[in-house]
Amino acid sequence: MSAEVIDRFFKSSGAGDVETAVECFADNGQWITSDGDGLGTVHTKDQLGDLMNSLNATRETMIASGVDAKFESPIMLGENLGLVRWTVETNDGKVMNRGVDLFVLSDGKIVLKDVYRKV
Repeated sequence: MSAEVIDRFFKSSGAGDVETAVECFADNGQWITSDGDGLGTVHTKDQLGDLMNSLNATRETMIASGVDAKFESPIMLGENLGLVRWTVETNDGKVMNRGVDLFVLSDGKIVLKDVYRKV
């Protein structure tokens, strides 16, 4: 069941179904993005809808310029810890960026999505 909530999150957020994607998070869930000063920016569950809408708009711009993000299937490291490797690539396969999302789960919900990327 653990990998399924991660899959559901990526499928729904990628399809623009932000409401379903937010429902994948626990009430106290957090998403730490790799931007901002220091250790990144923490977003709480009530901020996730706006964050995902912003990221989806950025992705549309990227796609229009010939670049897109690709996400691999979750790699589970136990029942409540998972990793998803991702890349940002041009249409001809050149990798522009890469990273990993660390997921901490509890009771079938995402408690933490922590993003790490190469710079």
